[in-house]
Amino acid sequence: MAFTRTLTPEPSVWLDWGRKTPAVSAPSAAALEFNIISSLGELSRHEQEWNILWANADGPARLFLSFNWLWHWHRAYHSGNSSELAIILGRHQGELVVIWPLVVSKQLGLRTVSFAGMPVSQYGDILVDRTRPEHAAWAMQAWSFAKARLAPDIVHLRKVRAESAAASIMGKLGARQSNRQLAPCIDLAGTANFQDFDQRFSVKDRKNRRRRRKMMTEHGTAGFRRLSGSAEAVAAFDQAMRWKRKWLEDGAMVSAALADVRFDRFFASVLAETDRPAGAEAFELTVNGKPVSIKIAITSGNYRGLHLTAYDRTHEKFSPGRLIVEEVVAASLGDGISALDFLAPAYPYKLDWTEDSIAVSDYSLPVTTAGRLYDRLYLRGLRPRLQWLANSGPQSLRRLGAALLKARDRH
Repeated sequence: MAFTRTLTPEPSVWLDWGRKTPAVSAPSAAALEFNIISSLGELSRHEQEWNILWANADGPARLFLSFNWLWHWHRAYHSGNSSELAIILGRHQGELVVIWPLVVSKQLGLRTVSFAGMPVSQYGDILVDRTRPEHAAWAMQAWSFAKARLAPDIVHLRKVRAESAAASIMGKLGARQSNRQLAPCIDLAGTANFQDFDQRFSVKDRKNRRRRRKMMTEHGTAGFRRLSGSAEAVAAFDQAMRWKRKWLEDGAMVSAALADVRFDRFFASVLAETDRPAGAEAFELTVNGKPVSIKIAITSGNYRGLHLTAYDRTHEKFSPGRLIVEEVVAASLGDGISALDFLAPAYPYKLDWTEDSIAVSDYSLPVTTAGRLYDRLYLRGLRPRLQWLANSGPQSLRRLGAALLKARDRH
């Protein structure tokens, strides 16, 4: 590589999105008025003011916290689910200034509070206008309200970015961090076109990609297309999932999230929908009109996240999964995208393209004695072992580990 990669959990060094507010004491803030949304019908009544607050949020926080994204999630995942929707709204002098999308699951008498939007949301956070000087105090007020009204035994928040409002709250409360990962990202700000971007790489890297592209054209005419708001976009997703599931099956691996039909239902909804767009789009690299690699991306403003990637392994020789990144970067530059987020985890192919990363972690915060037992016995003890069993254990037991995880996480 022609550049030096910096991998750090410190929010102060990660692009403009991770800019750090100077360390000063938070100003005192008047108490907010809070209420809780517990149904889709009630949620729809707050759409306009939700979108106003969302529009003032920064790139990463906006990606999976739009009203439309969570509307689609609720329709695909939450209907008929045993968990309770609990979206906390906080108002200052009538203005909506805090939104914290949560769910409460009850199992064996235990109340667990977690982010709404999982597992399709790759980041969870509190939606708050961080340009307001009171934002940190408002977020803590939201926690106090959630603790009093939802009466959790434990709070378990997954996929929390290091610089997020949720991470700040969990850090102040002494929550336990686990499942630490990195989300690699490309900074495209100030880059005019792909040719300029390509100069970041060594001559050898550029030569290898040209060689792979030449190999691809030997199989036929190469093409690239973008699909959204259509049946064709859904068909692209379906093809990507067939490739992904075949790859998992061949490797005797199991993904509880991808094994859930609700995952397909959600993406079919966001990729077909035109009335409630959520920024979802399918990118296809084709040979003779047939897809050989597909990426599903989510875009909010000038921030884009690459959510899911799959490719046809019969064409592995010319690395279609790598070549499609070139096309996505070029398309993103044309769209005026400033940051292209590969999301966690930091697989090697992602690090080949990126210069920076941000830390992403899970947090658990027991509130009661029952919650502390659950944290110690399940989250610290059994769950990591089930994850190991599903991903790396004996092949005969992997499906059992994934099924047990799925049964627990479904709630």
